[in-house]
Amino acid sequence: MWRLVGIVLLACSLLPIQGKSTKPSKADCFPHNNTCGDCVAIKHCYYCSKTDVCWYYNPTFQHFIPPDSECPKADAFQGQCLFSTTVLIIAISSGAGVLIIAISCTIYCCCCRKNKKKYLKEEQRHLAEIESRRTRNEQRKVERQAKRDDIRRKYGLLKDEEDAGYNRLS
Repeated sequence: MWRLVGIVLLACSLLPIQGKSTKPSKADCFPHNNTCGDCVAIKHCYYCSKTDVCWYYNPTFQHFIPPDSECPKADAFQGQCLFSTTVLIIAISSGAGVLIIAISCTIYCCCCRKNKKKYLKEEQRHLAEIESRRTRNEQRKVERQAKRDDIRRKYGLLKDEEDAGYNRLS
């Protein structure tokens, strides 16, 4: 009985291998020469609007774009009928360029924010230096004012009742 189950399972597993492949062939594309929508709905088919022919191609990494010998890139439509292959190439490469620039800017900004602590320390040191200059300036200002007041008292220009050390000469 187990032998019969094994044979049935083996036969069932081999059935899809013996059946027709689901991969489209060149013959599957040619009957859809009527409209672009019918043609691009089939995988591995593209529509040439210049000749109104549905072409088959097998895209690989090296040959992703259909050859110009069959249809110019400006007239070829792949997977959709709105934009030609040329427009798609330009749009995808431009989008990739913008994406790379955006990612680069994001990484740069993130790295700069890590160094923000260094800039904050430098700014705090600068502010502390400004504050120390201001306090020294205030001290010198007070000292200058005291010297001026002493000179004014000496020559009697400042009437100060408390300080009788200097008297006006007559």
